[in-house]
Amino acid sequence: MNGSPNDKILDIISSGRAVLLAGQGLSAVSNAQLLSSCDIASTSPDLSELRGCLIDPVRGEKAAARIEVLGQRDIPPALHQICSAPWALVVSAAIDPSIARAIFNTYREARRLRHHFVDRPS
Repeated sequence: MNGSPNDKILDIISSGRAVLLAGQGLSAVSNAQLLSSCDIASTSPDLSELRGCLIDPVRGEKAAARIEVLGQRDIPPALHQICSAPWALVVSAAIDPSIARAIFNTYREARRLRHHFVDRPS
């Protein structure tokens, strides 16, 4: 046997051939923090009220500024560890910028980071 499946996965990641798909669950900011920072009292797990707030031109600008501040908090060590892998591509649907910051701050000199935003709902 050539090793366990975990060993194979780690080999693929360490060779730079893996893609990380990250959502808000990997982010340093929780859904509850996002909702409370935008003054939304909701228990909706799909964050539909937050999306509605962010799409609104006036409320969205204020909410985005608050979310940006939340994303500037310290990055948890576990997120730094995940971001230290040489991912070939990272795609994040997280609303706050903590994942992008963690990737940018980890091995900064060896990475090229491009931000692409989709600002319209499908």
